[in-house]
Amino acid sequence: MNEKTKEIYQFLLSETDYLKEAGKDIEREVESLLQRDRLCLDVKNYEEVRDELFAVTEFAEETGFIKGFQYAVMLMAECYTAKQLL
Repeated sequence: MNEKTKEIYQFLLSETDYLKEAGKDIEREVESLLQRDRLCLDVKNYEEVRDELFAVTEFAEETGFIKGFQYAVMLMAECYTAKQLL
C-alpha cells in the first residue's frame, strides 16, 4: 500500500497545485529559521544546512501524507464495515 500511496503523493506533487501552497509555507519557515542563524554560518555552511533542512521537510511531508492517507482509508473501511453490520 505504501507504493501506491507514494504514487498518489508524487502525482499530486508534480501534476497539480494541491500541495504547492503547503510547500511554500514550509519553504518560508525554513528560510525564516535560517535567516535567524545566518550570521553564524558562512555561505557554504548556510547552503548545506538549507539543503539538509529541505531534504528533511520533503521526507516529513511525504511521510505525513502517506500516514494520513492510510489512516483515512482505515477509517473509511471501519465506517463502511460498521454500516454493513447495522
